[in-house]
Amino acid sequence: IKNRIFEIPDLARVFLGERWSYFFTVTTLIDLYGITWAAAAVFALSLDAEFNLGNGKRDYELFILVFAVVVVPLSFFPVIAQLRVQMGFLCGRVMMVFLMISTTAAAYRSDTPHFQNLPDGSQQSSSPLADFSYLSASIQVAIFSTAYQFSVPVIAEASRNKSKLLELYGSACAYLFITILLSSLVVAGYFGPEYIKESCNLNWENYTGGTGGLNQDGTITGTAWWAKFISYYVAFFPVIDGVSIFSLCAFSLGEILKGFWYGEKVHDLEGHWKQDIVFRLFGCVPQLIGAMFVSDLSAIANYAGMFTILSYTVCPCLVSIYSSKLLRSFDLPTNTRYHTVFSSEIWGWLFATLGLASIAYTIVVSMVQ
Repeated sequence: IKNRIFEIPDLARVFLGERWSYFFTVTTLIDLYGITWAAAAVFALSLDAEFNLGNGKRDYELFILVFAVVVVPLSFFPVIAQLRVQMGFLCGRVMMVFLMISTTAAAYRSDTPHFQNLPDGSQQSSSPLADFSYLSASIQVAIFSTAYQFSVPVIAEASRNKSKLLELYGSACAYLFITILLSSLVVAGYFGPEYIKESCNLNWENYTGGTGGLNQDGTITGTAWWAKFISYYVAFFPVIDGVSIFSLCAFSLGEILKGFWYGEKVHDLEGHWKQDIVFRLFGCVPQLIGAMFVSDLSAIANYAGMFTILSYTVCPCLVSIYSSKLLRSFDLPTNTRYHTVFSSEIWGWLFATLGLASIAYTIVVSMVQ
């Protein structure tokens, strides 16, 4: 509103009360620390696997330090100052998704294997469209892959035409759902459970586009230059993309931490650079230190996953529901410029219930397994 930024914890304090504000602030912080922790670990683990310097654990720690040198300075800048960098990464993501879908589709139609150690498209075994034994993990992945609510206030501040924010976020959601669904169906359908790797982009390490072959020692030879480019690009871009994800999340972390610490007085501190530096450091350094000692992505995801569901499904729904009730109590209209069919209380309660049910289901499955 004008020059004041209201983070999700601020909205929770206004519409849900102080206790709920503390609760959702903690869940959001744990989730964001988990995301950035994982980004640092993925970067270091991937480079350590590809460029093994022969120093064991120290190689991994060295790559964490390299990552820190890049992301810590970026984490001090707001989105508007990172605009060119973030736009570059956005174009890179679009290109990667396009290459993954198009190369897999071409491999489907080819009689020549496009991925070494894989059969051609006509020999692929059929994959089930759904496997409910993995429903718990799928729910967490689905929510995590579409979670950007924490950055909405920061992006809104940087927007010059705030009347278009609804169209902006609607387009972002549509792009996410379409590309994730399409790439998931195409990639999972081609590689199947037998060949797909835990991080599916790593399947492109052996991409040849039907131009290469295997030597007797098992190495790939004769691959065309464009196939090598696609192979390296798809396999390693997500590693580099962690820089973009980390800097955005860390900046939001600093803002949420500052709001949590100062409460309603936070808006009186606009422009106080010393406080900004302190909270920016708290937003980007602890998870880098943690990544030095814990690099197990499954452990990180298990701890952060529940908080992701709470922060990005339950909290926004409750804020929406109770803000509408508060407006009605003052005989004020509940429809704003950003009102959609999903703004009704029925949808709010439905999504909140689904979020809580997902948490309960995930806990039960984890205990049984």
